[in-house]
Amino acid sequence: ASASASASASVSVSLSASSGDFALIGGESLAFVIDGFAGGVKDALTVVGGTPVLTRVESGGAFKDYMPPDENAVIASARVDAAISAIFRISREDSSLAVKNEMVRINYEPALKPSAEIRAGDVLELETRGRARAISLDETAKGRIRVIFHRY
Repeated sequence: ASASASASASVSVSLSASSGDFALIGGESLAFVIDGFAGGVKDALTVVGGTPVLTRVESGGAFKDYMPPDENAVIASARVDAAISAIFRISREDSSLAVKNEMVRINYEPALKPSAEIRAGDVLELETRGRARAISLDETAKGRIRVIFHRY
């Protein structure tokens, strides 16, 4: 099931991986939750950042085939700090600090060092900013790495 909220405010809410997640799709903030939580999320989610929001509950089938658009970035190397910097549009220094402060996860496990390498298929998470799946990593003509990813 999903509960959606139409709001222009930026929100950072974290659900455990086993109960649900939030995503921005088509200008709406969507809360994907297991069926037993949908009513509670709908009832509780009334204001975001001081802005009143409308919520509705829809069947999970409406979103099961959703695929986020491909995005790409060119990075110097396949290091997690370089990928996080490019994907979430933060400085390389800030992405390194995020790794050191245990705010970055690779495949739902903490990234242990900024130099950790990513591979195609990895799920990268930056706490408070979201997740992205690396679809492919290919070398460019200039020896850099083009990463194709889905952000969600």
